[in-house]
Parts: sequence; C-alpha cells; structure tokens
Amino acid sequence: MTGPLHQGISRRRFLAIGSGLCGISVASSPVTAASQKEQRAIALDGMAVDILTTLGVTPIAACAARSYRSTSADVVLPSTVTDVGFAAEPNLELLVALRPDIFVAGWPIHNVQIERIAPVLSLGLYSGQPDAYRAVQDAL
Repeated sequence: MTGPLHQGISRRRFLAIGSGLCGISVASSPVTAASQKEQRAIALDGMAVDILTTLGVTPIAACAARSYRSTSADVVLPSTVTDVGFAAEPNLELLVALRPDIFVAGWPIHNVQIERIAPVLSLGLYSGQPDAYRAVQDAL
C-alpha cells in the first residue's frame, strides 16, 4: 500500500497523533498500575487492542489474538494475552473464567451474555466519537 500512512508512520504513532489532535495527551497520562488499580480488560476487537496498548494497558485477553499477532506489525501483543475466539462468537466459558473487570470494543456491542460477565465499553469509533482515549482512561 502507498499513501501518507504507509510511508514511515506506524499505526501506534498515528493513533498517538490523532489523540493529540483531539486534545488528549496519551504520552503524558498513560493508564498504568502505578497510577490506578490495574483493570482486567478484555479487548473485543483489534481497535480496542490498539487503544488499550497505546494507553499502556495490556489486555488480559483479546478476540482473535492469534490473528492479531500475525497481522499487526505496530503492536506486539504478548503471549500472555489469551485468545478468546472471534468477536462474533467469543468463548463465553473462557470469558467467565478470566473474570474481567471490563470489556472494550471499538464498535457498538449489544450482547446480553457478555454484558452479564462485566461492563462493556463500546467506543463507537467509526461513528465519529472524538474522545475514545478519554473514555477508556475514565473507564479504567
């Protein structure tokens, strides 16, 4: 691919720049265990993984983590992050066993079974919500 995003700028850098344009300083206020109680977050899609890792939060699990590891060059997803299946049909028994504090999704999700396990933060990134980073920081 060619274009301005594919000529020397990583997705992580692009997200950090984008958050800066929205008035959010990701670099100066990362969410870490030192600043807050560490939350057990599960990413329900790749965009949620990107946002969490940009904020300095490693999810305990992610949907399609194996696929994400093989396709993402910008974010290294540790082997400790559990793969919980695909977003359309995550492994509910595994989700319960992991005891998450919160689920994070880059798209609106309305899954009663998941919502019974832990609160779901649906960012609606593709609907133009400008403060996705702030929403995640506030939820964690």
